[in-house]
Parts: sequence; C-alpha cells; structure tokens
Amino acid sequence: MKFQQTLTSLFVIGALSACGGSSSSNSVADEATTSVSGKAADGYLRNATVCLDLDKNKMCDAGEPSATTGEGGAFTLEGVTQAEIDENPLLVIVTKGETVDEDYLDDANGGVVQKAYTLSAPAGYTFISPLTTLVQNEVENGNSIEQAESSVQGKLGTTLALDKDYVEAKASGDDAAEFKKLHQIAQVTANVIATNMDALKTTAETEGVELDELVSLITTKVFAALATITQTVESAALDGDDNFDVESIATDINEDHVAIETEGLKEQVAQNEATKTSMQISLAELIKDGGIHWFWSEEDDDTIFLEFGMLKLDSAGDVIDDEYEIDENDEQQVLTFEVDPKQLILTDKGWVAEDDNIKTITLNADGSITLNMGTTALNETVTAKEIAIEGLSVQAALQNSGGDGTWAEAVSSTLKFPAGSKAYQLDFTPSSASSPYGFNLGDWCEEGNPTRWEQLGESCNGVDWDGEPATTLDPMIINASASTPPSMAENSIYIAGLTENQVNGDIIMQVIQGGKADFYKRLFYPTDSTTKLASGTWKDITVHGKVLREFSVPSSVANIDTNWSDVNEDNNKFFHTVYNGFVRVVWEDTEDGDDGELVFNEVAKNTILTNASRDMLPEKEQSENGGETEQPENEEETEIPSGTEQAMSQG
Repeated sequence: MKFQQTLTSLFVIGALSACGGSSSSNSVADEATTSVSGKAADGYLRNATVCLDLDKNKMCDAGEPSATTGEGGAFTLEGVTQAEIDENPLLVIVTKGETVDEDYLDDANGGVVQKAYTLSAPAGYTFISPLTTLVQNEVENGNSIEQAESSVQGKLGTTLALDKDYVEAKASGDDAAEFKKLHQIAQVTANVIATNMDALKTTAETEGVELDELVSLITTKVFAALATITQTVESAALDGDDNFDVESIATDINEDHVAIETEGLKEQVAQNEATKTSMQISLAELIKDGGIHWFWSEEDDDTIFLEFGMLKLDSAGDVIDDEYEIDENDEQQVLTFEVDPKQLILTDKGWVAEDDNIKTITLNADGSITLNMGTTALNETVTAKEIAIEGLSVQAALQNSGGDGTWAEAVSSTLKFPAGSKAYQLDFTPSSASSPYGFNLGDWCEEGNPTRWEQLGESCNGVDWDGEPATTLDPMIINASASTPPSMAENSIYIAGLTENQVNGDIIMQVIQGGKADFYKRLFYPTDSTTKLASGTWKDITVHGKVLREFSVPSSVANIDTNWSDVNEDNNKFFHTVYNGFVRVVWEDTEDGDDGELVFNEVAKNTILTNASRDMLPEKEQSENGGETEQPENEEETEIPSGTEQAMSQG
C-alpha cells in the first residue's frame, strides 16, 4: 500500500475504535478465538490504536483485530485466534493531537503528542515500545527473534528482557535503575523516530514511498545509532532527573547520527530495501577472486579525509592490502601506516602495542574469512551478504560505507550503479582476546616539558597527584568530609583545560569514597575561584586481569568547551590504570564495530572513483597527507596549556 493511502490513518484521523472479531482472510472460520492483552508505551500511551498487523504493512487496516489503549497504555484485542497471535506483529499507531504520552501529563499540552509515529513488537510480545520496535525491525531484516533481541540488547548494554514493561519495572526491584535507563532510552528513541516521520512524510507522499518502507528506513537508522543513544543517556542521567532533557538529547542525536535527508529519500529507501533482501555469500571465494573494495571517510572541523582500498589474496595466498587517499587535488596518493609503539591496547596478554595491519587471511570452511592482524588479539572473523545494487543510487550506498559516510557527498545524487555492480555487507566478529580499552603513552610533552617526559619513563600520559605523577590509584580517593571546593591542586585531578574564552582555567575532579566523583571549574583569571559543576560516578572494573577505574562524567561537564580533555566525547567517560609504575589515562573505543559496512566489486568501485570529486564537498581544509606516512589513529599533537600538566588521553 502506497504511503499516500496511509496519510489519512496515520497523520489525520484519530485512533481507530476496536474492530473485534477475526474476519481477516488469514483466519480459519471454525478456529476458536481468544483475546490478548498488553500495554503500549514510550511512556504509557493512551488513546493510541493497537492492532495485529496481519498483512505487515504498518497500518491498522479494516478487518485487522484492533483496540484503543486506555490508561496505563492498556489494551485488549478480542476475537483473535492463537495462530494470529503467534504469527503476526503488534502495531501501535500514535496519532498527532490525540494520543497521550503519560510521561508528560504535567506539560502544558497534557501529554498530547505533537508528532505521529508507529511502534511495533514481534509476534508473541504483549508490551510494545520503541525498544521492541527495534527488535521487530531486525526480525523484518531476516533475523530470528532471539538474534534480534541479542543485537538490540548488545547496543543497549543490557541483558534485561526487552518485552518487559520498563515503566512498571523501574519502580522497584534489583533491576529498577537499569529499567529506568531503558525507559529514558525509549523516550529519546521515540522522539527521534517521530521527528523523522514528521520531517519525511510530505516527501514520502510525493515520491510514492510506501509507509512500511519509510518506517523500516527510519528504524534502521535509529538502530545504527542505538549505542550512541545509550551512552548519551547514561551521561545525561548523571545530571539528575530534573535536568534530563529528552528533547535536547534527541535533537542532538538526530542531527549528528540519524537525520534522514529529504533529498534522495526514494533512493535511500531503495538501498535499505535491497539490503533487507541480501543473500549470504562465500567471502572466502570472493577474496580469492576479485577481492573487495572499501571506502572510508571522515570529516572533522578542519579536514575531510577520503580513503579507499582493495583487499584480496593473490595466487600465492599472500595478502594484497592497497590503501589510497584522494588528496586536495583529486589525485590518488598511496597511504602507508606505521605501527606506533606508544599506542597500546589491553588484551589477554596485558597491555601490548597495537598493530592492526593485516598479515594473513584465513579462508574458513563456512565461507567466512579471518583477518589475522599484527596484534593477534585484534583478529576478526568476517562474513558477507551480497546486495543487488544495479540501478541504485551510488550516493545512498556510500552513506553506508566505512567511516562517517562523507564519501556520499563526493558524488552526484543522480549517479546510479551500472550493470555488473555488486555490493557486499560485512559482519565482523572480534577475537575473544580483544578489548575496547587503549591509550597512547604520548610524546607531546617531550620538548615542552622534558622533566615530565623523563619522570614518566619517556612518555607524557600520566595523572598528577600532589604535584607529582601518581603511581597508584588508591591515594587519589578522598573521604566525603574532604570534598570541599579544592584549591588548585588540593585533593584533585586535572581532567581538562578550558578554552581561551574561559581564560586560564581547568576542569578538576575529586574522587570520593563510595563511587562519587565531583567536578569543579577552577579559574585563575580574572578572579581566583573554584565552582562546583556537577557530580558523576566512578567504579573499578577488571579486564584481562588489569584494574581500570572508570569515570562517568555528566553531560553538563563533558560538553564544556575545552582545548584538551581526558574525557572521551563519544561516551563521556575515561579510565585510569597503572602501567609501568604510573597512572595513565585510558579510553574505551566506542566505535560500534564495522558491522553493516558496504564494500564493492571492481565495477562498482570504478564507477565511484570515476565520478567522485572533492569539488562536490563542503568547503574544508583538505588533508595534507599526500602519500606521507599517516599519523596513527587517535594520535593528536596537542599543546597542554601552561599550569595544566595533565596529559591528554590518546586511547
């Protein structure tokens, strides 16, 4: 059913009244009927339509068992067969101006929603929420319910059941705090889904996009950002319930990670639908034949990097791993990567130098391949699905290539893949010996502060305590009674340097017994002052036998403009650990893997490179790498301000 035919039901009229009965063509006339009850929530959703989506078109059509939710999001579908319950997803239609979200009853509009959207849940669920919607979308993408649940739980960082009523469960019990977090994530997720539905509805109607395809595209994009949503919610929650701003968080997440452009919407939908119908192939055979061609891009404040390469095995079984960059003159430059001995990662063998260069490739009997890296803990097993992309938008495909998708901006929106083009969607399984924790010992202080360089054993990454590099973790914990506004170095740790507009100051932290961390702004000019900003948390974790002290920083602190910071902006966390006799600052790699990345065959690769140009990109200072050895990932030359000797984390 075309999107235009759904506008009346989804965006204009109110919730449908219950149809009852089992008159759909899927029913068996003499089969016994029963009822099914449940709840619909972002917060509890009142006056929304719930139905069994028998034809799976994301609409509550006439003849489909339906009901209207009451207080607490409660509903009962009458006259349904057990087969219908077992075989069909539940759908919730949230109607603008009529459905009430009980999370916001105290708002000026009494909780009446201002944007329409749909939620769903897999067959057999009786609780429907934004989180179950993500599970159902994974089911529709070809996964079993168990696989879908596991995927969503992994991004949420939880083992809790996703079909459980988190609104009720957060009120009490051992897992109350965790269910509260799931509720907050659901609030943000619903807001992002609704914002995109509202922004795209007119374009979708004009271009004849089907509703179920639009919902699938939006939900897939949200799923890809779910780990980031989770991390952002965890950080924002540290600021307290009164300061937890769902709208602000959702807006930032949407703008940075989800927002779907109206331009090329139909092409993006077509790409998403093609991905859903992909077929598993033997990557082992592919890597021996024509190999795979990858594209990676990244845009920061000053530079746009456009890189590409080929990975294959030659006839002797040796690895061919060619890597290039498109420089500022639209010319191809060879990239080379040197191993930085100061870049360390935590493995089952302890802290080791990170070498992610592919040394050999193992071809596995099941068609997967194993990439054997210089550091064996970084080994990955990779599988692939083939996607039919002939006639599809090159730009839409490149949005799903490696990195941040900036490659898509280097080609025309009208460019299509010719006959013979193929794409492959990769899925990565890391080695069990790996971990996401790493840091760089650093050399940024070698010339500017040679004393520190020597103190830390020819490195710069260290944490100061009482004016000297700390050698153990425990002395930096203080009693609650001592947690008064500190002087410049009293019982405190420097974690960031303020920018020039907050002249001559730092962010400092006190670590309090019992898991509390207090954060302060310390200024030296124009007045000497210390102001408490907020409180976060800390805890000790053990990974591969090493103790890491994890600090979670409130978003109100993490978002302060700084010219250096120990805080990882991707998850508002940092870690301390002892290495070679000194306390170091560690980061957690929050990249959500490369799962879902698209790579291409030679025909598709040539189409991209022949038609790509930096002239299409926004104005930026271009990369000056130009064939020189690339600076190792995460390494930055950062000048540490005078008076703040704490080394910047590089993990």
